[in-house]
Amino acid sequence: MNEDFRTEIALVKKDITQLNKVIDKLDTAIEKISEVATSLNRMIAVQESRVDTQETALGQNVEIIHERITQHREEVQLEIDKSHKKIMDELKCLRADQQEHHQQMNDRLNKLEQWRWTIIGGALVLGFLFSHLPWKEIF
Repeated sequence: MNEDFRTEIALVKKDITQLNKVIDKLDTAIEKISEVATSLNRMIAVQESRVDTQETALGQNVEIIHERITQHREEVQLEIDKSHKKIMDELKCLRADQQEHHQQMNDRLNKLEQWRWTIIGGALVLGFLFSHLPWKEIF
């Protein structure tokens, strides 16, 4: 029996030695997993920082673009207003020129009509005079 105990104790020692080796390997694996987890946490923190930076930059870029669009819209509206005012001024000038031309043509036509009536009146007077002249005595 003594020998059985010794054999069993030897087996138990051997099992304990193997368990210690397994435990050492588990400790090493746990340390490596901890290192990997720490490394992953650092990488995640860096990536989150980069994402935050990019989101901030994107927000700023959107604001800049919005400001530029607003500024451009205001400039275009101002140019449209200037063009509209210039066109309206030109139309008023054209209307005034047309009215002046119309008045000149009207005055000219009136003068021609006066000349026509003057010539007709003169022809009537001459016709009347020629009709009442003593032609027999003149010839």
